[in-house]
Amino acid sequence: MARPPRAGAPRAIRAATVRALIERVRRDRVSVSAGSLAYHGFFAFFPAVIAALGVLTLVHAGAGTVHHVVHGIAKALPPGAAGVFEGAVRAATRRDEGSAVAVIIGTVVALWSATSAAAVLQQVLDVAYGVPIDRKYVARRARGLSLLALTGVLGGLAAALVVFGQPIGAAIRGTFPSGGAGFTVSWTIFRWVAATASISVLFSSYYAFGPNRKGARWRWVTPGSLFATTVFLAGSLGFSFYVSTFGSYAKTYGSFAGVAIFIFWLYLTSLAVLVGGELNAELERAGDPGAGEATARQPSSEDREAGARRSAG
Repeated sequence: MARPPRAGAPRAIRAATVRALIERVRRDRVSVSAGSLAYHGFFAFFPAVIAALGVLTLVHAGAGTVHHVVHGIAKALPPGAAGVFEGAVRAATRRDEGSAVAVIIGTVVALWSATSAAAVLQQVLDVAYGVPIDRKYVARRARGLSLLALTGVLGGLAAALVVFGQPIGAAIRGTFPSGGAGFTVSWTIFRWVAATASISVLFSSYYAFGPNRKGARWRWVTPGSLFATTVFLAGSLGFSFYVSTFGSYAKTYGSFAGVAIFIFWLYLTSLAVLVGGELNAELERAGDPGAGEATARQPSSEDREAGARRSAG
């Protein structure tokens, strides 16, 4: 059962929620978990690039198509991370990626690495929501595939709108009566709003389907997903600006600068997602219906510890 809503002034309630959230983040070691998630995400990235390029060559995609895709994705990544991505592409294109066997092996490795990252995400959200971390190995991997599918659809939609938004707008401009500056402004606003909404829904999906609990109420948007989306976008833009303007990673890390930047960007993204999950879990315990509470949520670790102390007394 959820705790009854807190009584008091809204400002006091918000302050209490912030204090409780900070304590939960510290107690659950979210910063360490974010590092683990970034580590697995980093090692899932390169096999995925190799597998994707192999698939493109098998379907006989032209070199120009591959170049446009790579260039568009690189533009969406922070400086340094784009260099790592392009370096992985160059290394992959020097292989015999047209071989079906190589594509199959690359796809299996990519799925294994990606589901490992998804498994870490599930375990961390289990801790955040205070539910048993006892989902079986196969079940965890299967749930990881579902989360990866959602990431591919919603994350892919957001990436397509951000990366290829301008050429898409140019292609459909002629179908609208007023295809001038007004259309450009409207389309720019629409694609960024739609991309932001896709990311927010993706994070809401993580919080609804990631933890090991039953009967979670689906919410298109939750406070945690809004928080995570805001931090992710602001952090990515701010970090990109810092690296391109003030950063001295190349002097510090030399040839490893791109790798360091890419891992740090993954860490910031992981931290935003995990803190958003902790915020949802805390609001659930405070009785906020907008957090997507499970209808039959299992007792949290705090509840179990309190019950054990009462029994011992």
